[in-house]
Amino acid sequence: MHALLHVNIENMLLTGKGPVTRALEKLRAEGHPRHKAIHILATIWLAYPVGSIGGSANLTHQEQQLAFNAAMETITGERWLQLHKLLRNKLKKDLQ
Repeated sequence: MHALLHVNIENMLLTGKGPVTRALEKLRAEGHPRHKAIHILATIWLAYPVGSIGGSANLTHQEQQLAFNAAMETITGERWLQLHKLLRNKLKKDLQ
């Protein structure tokens, strides 16, 4: 799973996904090492695709993409910590 997440984010960066590229640049400017920044971006990716942890069956694919792009544009290290805690708690609850 770890490698898959890395490959997915790296592919988005290679194909010039603007919001992802800008998010990486912003996180690096905040002082996050590249590897940690990739993990932060992978968390966002996990939270927003349709049918995933944060996905909503009530949103169209286009709406999900817009939400994902907005999340990438506004991500900071602090926001990531908040999201990470929410996702971790949701997973724990779902696994009980």
